[in-house]
Amino acid sequence: MSNLVVWALLGGMILEVLERLGEFELASEVESERHYHPLVEHVERGLSRLFAPAGGLSCPELERRINEVMERDPKALYAVVSSLVYDYIGARRRRRVIRGTAWRTPLA
Repeated sequence: MSNLVVWALLGGMILEVLERLGEFELASEVESERHYHPLVEHVERGLSRLFAPAGGLSCPELERRINEVMERDPKALYAVVSSLVYDYIGARRRRRVIRGTAWRTPLA
């Protein structure tokens, strides 16, 4: 459910960050899968950790905190979301390299 809140409030920002990074294929995936995409879950987990370091937030609490930051400091929120998107892309690339390496490893 929190993913739906993140998508509703920050989906456009997530897509904008992806496009600015030249990740058009991933942006298309995210736009198609919307709140079901793992990137949206990654952003939700990151924001929950940021807003409540000792534990998770309920959906209404997360929505309230996102709205507060959007009003108070939208540039800071954009920076946080950008950082989370960049982190997700890096992890995704590392997984692909590891999978590609393992696939090419000759059997002994």
